[in-house]
Amino acid sequence: MQTLRDIPVIWSLYLIILLVSAGSLLYASVSYYMYCNFELQKAMVTELESLAQIAGLSSSDALLADNRAGAAKSLSALKANKNIVAADIYDKKGELFASFSRYDKPGGSLSDQMPNNTHYFDDQYLHLFCDITINNSKAGSISIVHDAAVLRSQKWKFLCIAALIFVSCMGLIALPSLFLQGIISAPILILASTMQKITRDKDYTFRMLKGTNREMGLLINDFNKMMHAILSHSLSFEKQAAQSSAEMQTTQRNLLEERRKLLKAEHQIQLLTAMQGKSCAEGKMLSGIVPICSSCKKIRDEQGYWLRIETYLNKHTQAEFSHDMCPECSKKLYQEMQQQMHPEKK
Repeated sequence: MQTLRDIPVIWSLYLIILLVSAGSLLYASVSYYMYCNFELQKAMVTELESLAQIAGLSSSDALLADNRAGAAKSLSALKANKNIVAADIYDKKGELFASFSRYDKPGGSLSDQMPNNTHYFDDQYLHLFCDITINNSKAGSISIVHDAAVLRSQKWKFLCIAALIFVSCMGLIALPSLFLQGIISAPILILASTMQKITRDKDYTFRMLKGTNREMGLLINDFNKMMHAILSHSLSFEKQAAQSSAEMQTTQRNLLEERRKLLKAEHQIQLLTAMQGKSCAEGKMLSGIVPICSSCKKIRDEQGYWLRIETYLNKHTQAEFSHDMCPECSKKLYQEMQQQMHPEKK
C-alpha cells in the first residue's frame, strides 16, 4: 500500500492541502451543525416555556378554586399548537389536577414527574416541567410534551446545509490547490530532473539558476556548490589517473625491457649449456692431479704404468694425435743430420 512518501511530491502536496482543508471544513461544518442544533433546541425550549407560563397563569385561578374543568379548558387551548402532544397540571401535592392528550392517552402517561423547572429530550419528544406561581408562591406545576419531529427535520436540514457547504468549499479549494502546490513542487521537480540529467550524462558543469533567497534558493545554491566540489574532485581524480597511467606505462616498458634482457640472458645460458653439453659429448675431460715425470714427461696411469703423453691422452680422452714437428726441433734435427752427412763442415 502506497503512503505519501511513495507518491510524487506534486500529488503529496496536493493531498496534504486537500486533507488539511477537508479537516478544517469538517470541523467548521460540525461546529455549525452543533451550534444550529443547540440554538434550535434552545429556541424550542424557550417557546415551550412561554407557552407553559401562559397556560399556568390561565390555570392559576382554577387551581386556587379547585376547578378541574376550568384547568382542563385552559389546557385545551394548547391544541392550537399541533406539535404539543400532551400537557398535565399538578397541584401543590404533586397529584394530577388536569390533563390534555392529543392521542386520548391518560393524563400524565407521556411524562413522569420530574424536578420542577427542567426539561429533557428523548428520541421523539421534548419534556418540559415548570412551576405555576401566584404572588411568588407555588400553586402547582405544569408538564408539557412537545413533538420533536420539527427538531429532527431541522437537524436534517442543517446537516444537508453543512454537507453542501463542505462539498462546495472542497470543490473551490481543489482547483486552486492544484495550481498553488506548483509554487513549492516546481523547484523540487526541476532539481530532481537536473540531478537525473547530471547522473545520466555525467556532466558536472551544469548549474541551476537561483530564483529566490528563501529555502529553495538556499537549497539550489548549496546544490551548485556541491556540483562545483564534485567537478573539482573529478578533475583532480582524472589528473591523478592520467599520471598513474603514465607511470604504469613507463613501468610496463621497463618491465618489458627487463624481460627482453632476461630472455636474452636465458638464451645465452641455453647456448652455453648446449655448447658445454656438446663439448662433453665430443670429448672426455681430465680433472684432478696427474703425475708426470719431470725428465721424460711420461705420465703414470691408474695401474702404475708410465705412458707417453699421447698414449695417456689417447686412452683417457677422445682426442687423436697427428705427428708434426715444431720449428725448434726441426732446426735442431736437421742440423744434426747435416753434420752427420757432411762431417767436413764442422
